[in-house]
Amino acid sequence: MREPAFNTIALMLTVYVAALVWGFQHVSDRYSPKLLVIFFWRIALWPLIALVLLLCIAGILLFQSIPPTLAALHLPFWAGDAFSFVLLVTAVIVVIVAVYRTVWSLAKGTPIISWLRKRKDQILILEDILLNVIQHSDVRLTSEVLGAAVRGQPENRQAMIDWLQDQRPWLSTNWLARELVRILLSSPLDAKAARIYNELLCIILAEALDKEEFSHAWFVLDALCDALEKAPPWTEAQMNLLSHIGFTLWKIGEYGASIPRTAKIPEQLKNLQWWFLYRLRIIWHSVLRLKNPNAVYFFVLAHCELIREATDTQDLCETLLSRVYDILDDAYHEHVLNAETLQDLVNGLGQLRRELPEAESENTQKQLDSYMLAALAILVELGEKEDTLGHTAGNGYMRHRITKGKWLGSDKFRSEPDYYPWLAPESYTAARRALGLPGLSRKQVNELIDGKVATRPIDIQVELEPVTDETSHLLLGSSPENPILLKVHRFNSRGSDKLR
Repeated sequence: MREPAFNTIALMLTVYVAALVWGFQHVSDRYSPKLLVIFFWRIALWPLIALVLLLCIAGILLFQSIPPTLAALHLPFWAGDAFSFVLLVTAVIVVIVAVYRTVWSLAKGTPIISWLRKRKDQILILEDILLNVIQHSDVRLTSEVLGAAVRGQPENRQAMIDWLQDQRPWLSTNWLARELVRILLSSPLDAKAARIYNELLCIILAEALDKEEFSHAWFVLDALCDALEKAPPWTEAQMNLLSHIGFTLWKIGEYGASIPRTAKIPEQLKNLQWWFLYRLRIIWHSVLRLKNPNAVYFFVLAHCELIREATDTQDLCETLLSRVYDILDDAYHEHVLNAETLQDLVNGLGQLRRELPEAESENTQKQLDSYMLAALAILVELGEKEDTLGHTAGNGYMRHRITKGKWLGSDKFRSEPDYYPWLAPESYTAARRALGLPGLSRKQVNELIDGKVATRPIDIQVELEPVTDETSHLLLGSSPENPILLKVHRFNSRGSDKLR
């Protein structure tokens, strides 16, 4: 029994060495040659030592002479064979467990990635691994490597992002781009993440647009908008990312050196741009729900930048410009507008006076005047001084829009702007006087008051008459034959009307 046990243990050691050779080759080809030393110390060393010890002990038992220490124990004659059998079983178990652990670690990949934690050369090894796994289109292992790099130390994450930006041809691979977007946006897009991922995410979007793979571009754009919508604090980093997304959708190139983006099928690109405007409205309502003046300030800056980038597409630009009214209206009623936001809004709109597609159109200039005058009126309600109003109006080039009237030489706007009923006439009067204009006329004041009354909600009192008979009745309003009758009491009428 002793000699067969020795031979079998030697065979087990040979099998394990062969498995190690295969493992080394697999690690080098599939992962990185830099992992060979780590693989040897983590996987191969201890089973190899155990098998060598078992082989040595089995070899000692082959000798006929027994050491004096063992002879003094007066062991039975079959003890040596029994001990050899135990050694053989142990060797078999060690080989099975070691080979299984080796194959499992190489196949799963997660244990190997975990070996790199807290290593100084972690990023270099992960880059080598990515080079190999991407070439083999290994989605699962690529996800593991990217996740380990992104969720690691901040300096390692920045180094990996910079390295990925240099691998621009890879970012046009759809499955890799999708995995990367999913991993980067799996956590809330805070200010630090938005700042680090800004360039890389927009490169991925630009690659999809350049290849005109619009289904992939929709996926990337939706993921970005979802992340911006759920961003907990809305800061300058989110503002820059939103502006960069708009630039990527409208332009090809870099800031300061770009051309309008085109497509072989223009409707595909236009649909994607319109979808972005739809998501932009949702993002605005999410920012508004934060009730944070700073968040509103950064969104307003991003919106002005988006208008500037969209000047080559008239219909999209006009839509973005019209939404300035929604921003003023919504933010005013939520009390999240401050002086800095309004001043920068007027300044941004002033810079757009000559850049808009219909800049020479009087209707466009009138629209800008209406927004700026409303901003000045809100500044009046915030308690700003006349000097601040005049300086803000100057940044919006509003004085260039004032001309001499035909009667009595009074100043007036070239086209009278629109006045919004949710602002007080007194605020508009103070804003106009800061521009050297007379106050509102009686007619304009009355129109504002009437408009405010018309938009005021009305309380409706409903009187329901109980059913006294025992017959069954259909649910009220369940069909045209069973309408709900509401009795509305008018404030300026003696009678009452029934409304269907």
